[in-house]
Amino acid sequence: MSTDGLLPSYDRLFGDLDLRPADETRSVYSPAAYLADLLKLAADSADGSEAGDGLAARRPDLAEVPLDAEHSYTELPYLDIVNEVLAKQLTVPAGTDVWTHLATLPFPFVAPFSLGHERVRQYLRHLGVDPVELYRRFTPGPDPDVIARESLGLTPGDVEMVTTVLGDGTELRGCYNLDDTGDAWDKLAGVDAFRHAAGLTPAEVDELLAVPSSTGTAPSYR
Repeated sequence: MSTDGLLPSYDRLFGDLDLRPADETRSVYSPAAYLADLLKLAADSADGSEAGDGLAARRPDLAEVPLDAEHSYTELPYLDIVNEVLAKQLTVPAGTDVWTHLATLPFPFVAPFSLGHERVRQYLRHLGVDPVELYRRFTPGPDPDVIARESLGLTPGDVEMVTTVLGDGTELRGCYNLDDTGDAWDKLAGVDAFRHAAGLTPAEVDELLAVPSSTGTAPSYR
Protein backbone atom coordinates (compact mmCIF):
# COMPACT_ATOMS: atom_id res chain seq x y z
CA MET A 1 0.00 0.00 0.00
CA SER A 2 1.32 3.44 -0.93
CA THR A 3 2.42 5.62 1.94
CA ASP A 4 2.10 8.97 0.10
CA GLY A 5 -1.29 9.65 1.67
CA LEU A 6 -3.22 9.51 -1.61
CA LEU A 7 -4.55 5.99 -1.10
CA PRO A 8 -6.44 4.92 2.01
CA SER A 9 -4.84 2.44 4.32
CA TYR A 10 -6.34 -0.93 5.26
CA ASP A 11 -7.37 0.41 8.66
CA ARG A 12 -9.16 3.42 7.08
CA LEU A 13 -11.03 1.16 4.69
CA PHE A 14 -12.11 -1.56 7.13
CA GLY A 15 -11.55 -0.11 10.58
CA ASP A 16 -10.21 -2.06 13.53
CA LEU A 17 -10.42 -5.81 13.19
CA ASP A 18 -12.93 -7.07 15.72
CA LEU A 19 -11.42 -10.48 16.31
CA ARG A 20 -12.91 -12.82 18.82
CA PRO A 21 -10.45 -13.72 21.61
CA ALA A 22 -9.40 -17.33 21.22
CA ASP A 23 -7.27 -19.90 22.97
CA GLU A 24 -4.04 -20.17 20.98
CA THR A 25 -3.56 -23.73 22.16
CA ARG A 26 -6.62 -24.72 20.11
CA SER A 27 -5.09 -23.43 16.87
CA VAL A 28 -4.13 -25.94 14.19
CA TYR A 29 -0.66 -24.35 14.31
CA SER A 30 -0.20 -24.74 18.06
CA PRO A 31 2.29 -27.10 19.75
CA ALA A 32 -0.67 -29.10 21.05
CA ALA A 33 -1.98 -29.65 17.52
CA TYR A 34 1.50 -30.64 16.34
CA LEU A 35 1.77 -33.19 19.15
CA ALA A 36 -1.68 -34.58 18.35
CA ASP A 37 -0.68 -35.02 14.68
CA LEU A 38 2.60 -36.63 15.72
CA LEU A 39 0.86 -39.14 17.97
CA LYS A 40 -1.67 -39.89 15.22
CA LEU A 41 1.15 -40.48 12.74
CA ALA A 42 2.95 -42.75 15.21
CA ALA A 43 -0.24 -44.71 15.89
CA ASP A 44 -0.89 -45.18 12.17
CA SER A 45 2.71 -46.37 11.69
CA ALA A 46 2.68 -48.77 14.64
CA ASP A 47 2.71 -52.36 13.44
CA GLY A 48 3.92 -54.21 16.51
CA SER A 49 7.56 -54.03 15.45
CA GLU A 50 10.31 -52.26 17.37
CA ALA A 51 10.61 -49.60 14.68
CA GLY A 52 6.87 -49.00 14.47
CA ASP A 53 6.40 -48.70 18.22
CA GLY A 54 9.66 -46.82 18.84
CA LEU A 55 8.09 -43.54 19.96
CA ALA A 56 5.76 -45.21 22.45
CA ALA A 57 8.67 -47.21 23.84
CA ARG A 58 11.03 -44.24 24.19
CA ARG A 59 8.51 -41.64 25.37
CA PRO A 60 5.46 -43.38 26.85
CA ASP A 61 4.68 -40.16 28.73
CA LEU A 62 3.83 -38.22 25.55
CA ALA A 63 0.41 -39.83 25.26
CA GLU A 64 -0.40 -38.54 28.77
CA VAL A 65 0.58 -34.89 28.21
CA PRO A 66 -2.49 -32.60 28.59
CA LEU A 67 -3.08 -30.50 25.47
CA ASP A 68 -3.44 -27.19 27.31
CA ALA A 69 -1.60 -23.88 27.48
CA GLU A 70 0.50 -24.79 30.52
CA HIS A 71 1.92 -27.95 28.96
CA SER A 72 2.22 -26.38 25.50
CA TYR A 73 4.22 -23.26 26.31
CA THR A 74 5.98 -23.93 29.63
CA GLU A 75 9.62 -24.74 28.93
CA LEU A 76 11.26 -27.58 30.85
CA PRO A 77 14.93 -28.50 31.13
CA TYR A 78 15.74 -31.43 28.86
CA LEU A 79 17.46 -33.19 31.76
CA ASP A 80 14.24 -33.13 33.81
CA ILE A 81 12.41 -34.96 31.02
CA VAL A 82 15.22 -37.53 30.69
CA ASN A 83 15.27 -38.18 34.44
CA GLU A 84 11.49 -38.58 34.55
CA VAL A 85 11.49 -41.08 31.68
CA LEU A 86 14.39 -43.07 33.14
CA ALA A 87 12.84 -43.07 36.61
CA LYS A 88 9.74 -44.77 35.25
CA GLN A 89 11.91 -47.59 33.91
CA LEU A 90 13.04 -48.55 37.42
CA THR A 91 11.27 -51.14 39.51
CA VAL A 92 10.91 -49.86 43.07
CA PRO A 93 9.12 -51.32 46.10
CA ALA A 94 5.50 -50.28 46.49
CA GLY A 95 5.09 -46.99 48.31
CA THR A 96 8.77 -46.03 47.82
CA ASP A 97 9.87 -42.94 45.94
CA VAL A 98 12.33 -43.69 43.15
CA TRP A 99 14.92 -41.24 44.50
CA THR A 100 14.66 -42.72 47.99
CA HIS A 101 15.19 -46.14 46.45
CA LEU A 102 18.29 -44.99 44.52
CA ALA A 103 19.79 -43.65 47.75
CA THR A 104 19.78 -47.17 49.24
CA LEU A 105 21.02 -49.27 46.30
CA PRO A 106 24.33 -51.13 46.73
CA PHE A 107 24.71 -51.74 42.97
CA PRO A 108 26.07 -50.49 40.58
CA PHE A 109 29.29 -49.05 42.00
CA VAL A 110 28.13 -45.48 41.32
CA ALA A 111 25.32 -46.10 43.82
CA PRO A 112 23.99 -45.06 46.22
CA PHE A 113 22.78 -41.85 44.56
CA SER A 114 21.50 -38.93 46.64
CA LEU A 115 19.48 -36.46 44.57
CA GLY A 116 19.52 -33.84 47.34
CA HIS A 117 23.29 -33.88 47.73
CA GLU A 118 23.82 -33.84 43.97
CA ARG A 119 21.56 -30.81 43.55
CA VAL A 120 23.39 -28.86 46.26
CA ARG A 121 26.78 -29.70 44.74
CA GLN A 122 25.68 -28.64 41.27
CA TYR A 123 24.32 -25.34 42.63
CA LEU A 124 27.55 -24.67 44.54
CA ARG A 125 29.66 -25.57 41.50
CA HIS A 126 27.61 -23.17 39.37
CA LEU A 127 28.10 -20.41 41.94
CA GLY A 128 31.80 -21.18 42.33
CA VAL A 129 31.44 -22.01 46.02
CA ASP A 130 33.64 -24.60 47.73
CA PRO A 131 31.37 -26.86 49.86
CA VAL A 132 34.12 -27.38 52.45
CA GLU A 133 34.68 -23.65 52.85
CA LEU A 134 30.92 -23.05 53.07
CA TYR A 135 30.63 -25.68 55.80
CA ARG A 136 33.53 -24.21 57.79
CA ARG A 137 32.13 -20.68 57.67
CA PHE A 138 28.63 -21.55 58.86
CA THR A 139 29.35 -24.33 61.38
CA PRO A 140 30.40 -23.36 64.94
CA GLY A 141 32.35 -26.58 65.45
CA PRO A 142 33.33 -28.19 62.12
CA ASP A 143 33.38 -31.97 62.16
CA PRO A 144 36.62 -33.37 60.64
CA ASP A 145 34.68 -36.33 59.24
CA VAL A 146 32.29 -34.03 57.38
CA ILE A 147 35.21 -31.98 56.03
CA ALA A 148 36.92 -35.13 54.78
CA ARG A 149 33.69 -36.39 53.24
CA GLU A 150 32.98 -33.15 51.40
CA SER A 151 36.60 -32.87 50.25
CA LEU A 152 36.28 -36.29 48.64
CA GLY A 153 32.85 -35.51 47.17
CA LEU A 154 31.13 -38.29 49.11
CA THR A 155 27.64 -38.47 50.59
CA PRO A 156 26.88 -40.07 53.98
CA GLY A 157 25.62 -43.10 52.07
CA ASP A 158 28.90 -43.32 50.15
CA VAL A 159 30.89 -43.17 53.37
CA GLU A 160 28.82 -45.92 54.93
CA MET A 161 29.29 -48.04 51.82
CA VAL A 162 33.10 -47.77 51.72
CA THR A 163 33.70 -48.03 55.48
CA THR A 164 31.41 -50.95 56.31
CA VAL A 165 33.13 -54.33 56.40
CA LEU A 166 31.09 -56.92 54.51
CA GLY A 167 31.64 -60.63 54.81
CA ASP A 168 31.02 -63.27 52.17
CA GLY A 169 27.29 -62.89 52.58
CA THR A 170 24.13 -61.38 51.18
CA GLU A 171 25.23 -57.74 51.46
CA LEU A 172 28.53 -58.32 49.68
CA ARG A 173 26.87 -60.32 46.94
CA GLY A 174 24.38 -57.52 46.43
CA CYS A 175 27.24 -55.10 45.72
CA TYR A 176 28.09 -57.19 42.64
CA ASN A 177 24.46 -57.80 41.64
CA LEU A 178 24.69 -61.51 42.45
CA ASP A 179 21.65 -63.50 43.47
CA ASP A 180 21.45 -64.39 47.17
CA THR A 181 21.70 -68.11 46.54
CA GLY A 182 21.76 -68.92 42.84
CA ASP A 183 24.84 -67.08 41.58
CA ALA A 184 28.28 -68.40 42.51
CA TRP A 185 31.29 -66.12 42.93
CA ASP A 186 32.80 -67.91 39.93
CA LYS A 187 30.36 -65.93 37.82
CA LEU A 188 32.72 -62.95 38.23
CA ALA A 189 35.84 -64.93 37.22
CA GLY A 190 35.70 -63.70 33.62
CA VAL A 191 37.19 -60.27 32.97
CA ASP A 192 34.16 -59.04 31.04
CA ALA A 193 31.76 -60.23 33.74
CA PHE A 194 33.78 -58.56 36.50
CA ARG A 195 34.23 -55.38 34.46
CA HIS A 196 30.49 -55.15 33.90
CA ALA A 197 29.68 -55.81 37.56
CA ALA A 198 32.23 -53.24 38.75
CA GLY A 199 31.43 -50.68 36.04
CA LEU A 200 35.06 -50.47 34.91
CA THR A 201 36.48 -49.63 31.51
CA PRO A 202 39.20 -51.85 29.98
CA ALA A 203 41.78 -49.18 30.84
CA GLU A 204 40.60 -49.10 34.46
CA VAL A 205 40.87 -52.90 34.67
CA ASP A 206 44.48 -52.68 33.47
CA GLU A 207 45.16 -49.99 36.07
CA LEU A 208 43.58 -52.13 38.78
CA LEU A 209 45.71 -55.12 37.85
CA ALA A 210 48.84 -52.97 38.01
CA VAL A 211 48.19 -51.98 41.63
CA PRO A 212 50.69 -53.71 43.98
CA SER A 213 49.18 -56.50 46.04
CA SER A 214 49.39 -56.82 49.82
CA THR A 215 52.86 -58.32 49.36
CA GLY A 216 54.06 -55.10 47.75
CA THR A 217 54.47 -56.45 44.23
CA ALA A 218 52.29 -56.02 41.20
CA PRO A 219 50.87 -59.16 39.59
CA SER A 220 52.94 -60.55 36.74
CA TYR A 221 49.92 -61.41 34.60
CA ARG A 222 47.11 -59.53 32.91
